[in-house]
Amino acid sequence: MIIGNLRKPFIKIGTANTTATAFPSLVATTTCPYPTSDSPAQRTRVTSELDALDVMVVPFASLAADGTVAMRAVGWSAVTGGSSVLYIPCHIAQWDITIGTATGAANGAVGTAERFADTIVASTVVTGDTATRISSPANNGIGYVVFPRSAFEAVQIEFSGSGCNALVMEF
Repeated sequence: MIIGNLRKPFIKIGTANTTATAFPSLVATTTCPYPTSDSPAQRTRVTSELDALDVMVVPFASLAADGTVAMRAVGWSAVTGGSSVLYIPCHIAQWDITIGTATGAANGAVGTAERFADTIVASTVVTGDTATRISSPANNGIGYVVFPRSAFEAVQIEFSGSGCNALVMEF
């Protein structure tokens, strides 16, 4: 039995899959790194649903089955007090991802050439974190991660390889 639409729908966080082959450097900046509106064009790889408590991430990639990549979550917070607002990035967690064979659908947000992660393993997490949940079904099922966004104003999802993207739901 399907219960119904209890949450907001997933959004695809990148209009295109990643092209970088490594995680970008994280540095404090005076340029706002996250969207200031709900426009899909502004979402890029950052979410900012201010009333949300948790973030659910379903990673996928245009990699061959059994391809591996790392995914990390970064929290952003603004600091005031100087002549400019300073935005600080903080590491939330990092996961090792293995791509399965389950694909998206023709003309879907996830296409037929893109495969979902079926194995997800935490490689670094916040000490004492008991709220993060990982569904890692293997056997080509679709895996996901749910983690608390804590007090961060925005959460950024990044990948260490090209061809990656994710569906994200904040709730």
